[in-house]
Amino acid sequence: MTIKQKKIPNWLTNQFLGKVYQSKYGVLLSNWINQGMSYMLWEELVLKLFFEIVVLGLLLFVISGFGLNFLICFPVAFFLAHTVNWLLNGHFFNLIRYLGAGKKDYKWFIAYPDKMRKRLSGKKSISSVALYGSFSRGAFTATSDLDVRIIARLGLVNTFVASWFACYERFLAFFARYPIDIYTVTQTRGLEKLRNDEPPVILIDNDDFIRRSYKKFIYFDSIVKLCHPKK
Repeated sequence: MTIKQKKIPNWLTNQFLGKVYQSKYGVLLSNWINQGMSYMLWEELVLKLFFEIVVLGLLLFVISGFGLNFLICFPVAFFLAHTVNWLLNGHFFNLIRYLGAGKKDYKWFIAYPDKMRKRLSGKKSISSVALYGSFSRGAFTATSDLDVRIIARLGLVNTFVASWFACYERFLAFFARYPIDIYTVTQTRGLEKLRNDEPPVILIDNDDFIRRSYKKFIYFDSIVKLCHPKK
């Protein structure tokens, strides 16, 4: 499988460190540390950290039962809790595209968003669900992933509930071995981080927010018929 190149952040100007960052070990370590948290709204970040704290507490309870010193128990429990969070509430199979592994079957790739649409349809906290990236550009390759944004309806409770659905979709994607990149945004926060040259592909648009906010957009069903994978 073709290995996808990790983009070097603007703040990393040292050429040697840039190569280390793009190496397999550099990509793995940076992903394990960050886990996409820098892209999350604070509500989604709170849910992710809450999950980690709960797992950390349970692991501390179990490990301390072996009579180990707290200075040993805590680092071990933290490492394991952060790793569990990374696997179950991260983008693990999105990551391995940078390590030369993962699936690339087009039919399997294209079928997954429709299943997600059925799961998320009718959720009162969700205004819209849109796809970006490969779907938007019509450029399916061996290293493609699914870039998804769940757009929450206005209100703190709605943002928290929509963020929980994003966490749940990351959890499901791990067991499906599917390369997904999914975050929650709102109608007023988060969408500005997306590329301007990628018109949203509509999975769900309950409030017509996407159709009212964008001059150009694409319907998922139409893009499935028109686009074909690149070899």
